[in-house]
Amino acid sequence: MAPTGKNYKKILKDIADNLTLSDVGTIKFVCRGKIGAGSLDRIPNGEPLKLLKLLEERQIISEQNLTWLQSVLKKIQRVDLAMKIPDEFCQYIDTVDSAEMVCGNPQSGTMVDSDVVSPYRKLLKTVADDLTSSNVNEMKFLLDVPDGIAEKLRDGQDLLTHLEGSGKLSENNFNDLKDLLSDVYRKDLIKKIEDFSVNEGRPIPSVALNRDPASCYPMQRPYGFALVINNQKFTGTTSEGYILPERRGSPVDLENLVDLWAKLGFIVEKHENLKAHQICTAVDKMVQKIQKNQSSCFVCCIMTHGTMGTIYGSDSNFVNIKHITDSFKESKCPALAGKPKLFFIQACRGRQYLTGRASLTGQAPLTGQAPLTGQAPLAGQAPLTGSTGSSNTAISATETTSATETTSATTQQQPATSTQDPSPPLDQTSGLDSDATPTEATVVTDEDQYGMMNDSEFRRNADPNEAHFLLGYSTAPGFVSIRSVDHGTWYVNALVQIFGQYYMGEDVMQMMVRVNGLVNDAYSSRGYKQCPVPVFTLAKSVYF
Repeated sequence: MAPTGKNYKKILKDIADNLTLSDVGTIKFVCRGKIGAGSLDRIPNGEPLKLLKLLEERQIISEQNLTWLQSVLKKIQRVDLAMKIPDEFCQYIDTVDSAEMVCGNPQSGTMVDSDVVSPYRKLLKTVADDLTSSNVNEMKFLLDVPDGIAEKLRDGQDLLTHLEGSGKLSENNFNDLKDLLSDVYRKDLIKKIEDFSVNEGRPIPSVALNRDPASCYPMQRPYGFALVINNQKFTGTTSEGYILPERRGSPVDLENLVDLWAKLGFIVEKHENLKAHQICTAVDKMVQKIQKNQSSCFVCCIMTHGTMGTIYGSDSNFVNIKHITDSFKESKCPALAGKPKLFFIQACRGRQYLTGRASLTGQAPLTGQAPLTGQAPLAGQAPLTGSTGSSNTAISATETTSATETTSATTQQQPATSTQDPSPPLDQTSGLDSDATPTEATVVTDEDQYGMMNDSEFRRNADPNEAHFLLGYSTAPGFVSIRSVDHGTWYVNALVQIFGQYYMGEDVMQMMVRVNGLVNDAYSSRGYKQCPVPVFTLAKSVYF
């Protein structure tokens, strides 16, 4: 039937007659933001026609378009009432998702985007519906709501409306709500809020911080791209004729980093087992993507075998780290000019083992000693995931060959032409290995090369040598980087743990100090340690 004023009024009357008190309250709740709270609160839940009249006055519904009302009725589980609205009274835009509809302005005839229900209101509706009566009562108690007001807060919608009215909840401030949900053990709802923050591009502010905008990089979600590369399996041999062993445990790092950067507000692109030239290709394509998209920041994580200044592709050919970072400099990637570029390199930078007393140059771990005891946790913090001896799977002596994952010349790896079995791994009884690369005993070692390079030459070749960079190296120059074959690397474990816990209140460099502290406190029963090295030329603070 063609839309007429008489039919229109009959439809509204029919819908109003079938709306319950709860239905009216829910419609009022999702209207907040479109209509002032005062206007909505003056309408009793027992008078649905007054609510529909208000929606008409605000031109949210009209004789020409009941699209918004139909959509809301479906969302509050009143499909029976939504079906009372014929299609002739609804207008849709074919080029957008069916949930994004428009309502007509009867006076002007223009089409006004109504967003049906804003993502923020949808989130609050979801949270409110999931709160139990016990949750509501506990939260009212924690808020110390006066008895007269508390009596009116009968359900989750009432409680959230109260929080909004008292200034404790808004689209850009979920702190008080998250604290309350934490106190009543509803971490599932906290997760929904955090997911909303990432997906809708809205940061969840932490404790009020007095940040000087002039001293911080401007950041807007989504912040940009996060390129994550993990090489686990290797083919062929290095130029020195060595076979690079499988980096077991590295898929754990990959999964954790992908989850972390997505949570923090980045568009994540991951790659696995890339050959050297494929790494270069992935970098070039990423530069092209950044040039075509607006970005506030760029993140790159590379996990593989390495030596001083280089990392290895899955084909055992090397790529200079400087080649990768240079690709994102202002001259080659103007879209990132003046913006933070964060690189995290999980790879060995030599073959020395760091101990609490002195470094053991190329020394093989002795057999028959106790397994790694893992990390001595910082006060108030949990140990690094998977770095404690009790959580690592022991590897028998007969599995030495397959379990070996270090590539030090004097310890774990022999040339590809050799038929000898490799020496024991870094700590085979606890499943810990390193990402070092092989070096002939007769060849100048990586740490020797580092020591022989004069200061001016080192500075010319060092990265970064342009402003706005951070290179987070998992270990110090000349030293190995430790990895659990069950739980991933110490460095990535610490990075994920610290950034995931403190990103809402601390800038990147503050968190990097925490990462250093967490990894520095890790140790093995043989005294092996690891010291990450963040090198930076950032000019401002980076907050996610």
